[in-house]
Amino acid sequence: MVSDAKNLHMQLSSLPVALCNVTGNPPILVGGIDPDLSGSAPDAASPCHLMIRRQPQTFFIWSLFDHYPMPPEPILKQSTRILYPSEYRAIRSHLTFKDQLLLDGLLFSGMRGVEFARFLEHPDWYKASRHAIDLPKGSMLKKRAKQAERTVLLSNAGVQAIETLISYRKQNPEDLRPISRQSWSETLLRAARKAKDEGHLAGLKGIAPKMTRKTWSSWILATHGHREGSVSLSMGHDIRTMLRHYAGLGWPPEARQEIKQYTAGWGGE
Repeated sequence: MVSDAKNLHMQLSSLPVALCNVTGNPPILVGGIDPDLSGSAPDAASPCHLMIRRQPQTFFIWSLFDHYPMPPEPILKQSTRILYPSEYRAIRSHLTFKDQLLLDGLLFSGMRGVEFARFLEHPDWYKASRHAIDLPKGSMLKKRAKQAERTVLLSNAGVQAIETLISYRKQNPEDLRPISRQSWSETLLRAARKAKDEGHLAGLKGIAPKMTRKTWSSWILATHGHREGSVSLSMGHDIRTMLRHYAGLGWPPEARQEIKQYTAGWGGE
C-alpha cells in the first residue's frame, strides 16, 4: 500500500494541468498530480491522469497542457536563476521522490537552507491551524538577519509540501536528513542537465540552491504585491532590497497564471 506521505504527495504536481469537470463546467487551471511516485517523469504520451481527490458529486480529470514549443529565456538575479514554473517542474521531474520532497519544501516555504535544515529537526514549528511555520529566535543562525524570529506564511501548495514532508519524515526518520549545500547543488545540477538535454531548460546558468528562495520571493510578489509588508516579514527580507531584486520581473501571462496556482492561499488569500 502506498504510504500516507506519498498519497498526499500525489496532490502536488510535477506538471500543470487543465482541470476538466466531467459534470460539464468549463476547465480551470489548478495543481495536478505526479502518478509516478518513484520520482521519474510522467508518461508524456498519456493524454491525462485521473485525480484521486474527490469533491461532492464531482470527479476530475487532470489533462496535461505543459507543451511549450521552447524553454523560456532564463531570468537571473545576482547570478542566481529565478525559475519559471515550467523550469521548476522540468528539474523536479528528474529528482528522486526524497529529493522532490526537499525541493518542494524549500521552494514553497522560501526558507533559507540553514532554516530549512533546522526545521527538518523541529517539525513542530509547523502550525497546521494557521498554515504557517514559526521560526524561533536563533533558527536562522545569521548574525545580520533582519528579524530574530519570524512566521513563514504558506500557500496551499506550501501546506501540502510541508505536510507531506513531515509525514514522510515521521515514517522514515533516518531517510530525510539535511544535506550539504555542495551535495544539494550537485543534485540540482544533475536534474537540470537532464532537463536541458530534453529541451525543457535553456542552459544551466544560475542553477543553485539559493534559487528556490529567490524564486519564491519573485512568485509571491508577482501575485501578492499588494501585501509587500507581509511578504517581507514572511521571507525575512528588507523590503527595499526585496522589491529591488524580485519585483516587476515582467512574467508572461501564461507564466503568471501558473504562478497563481502555486501561490494560491498564501496568507489566507
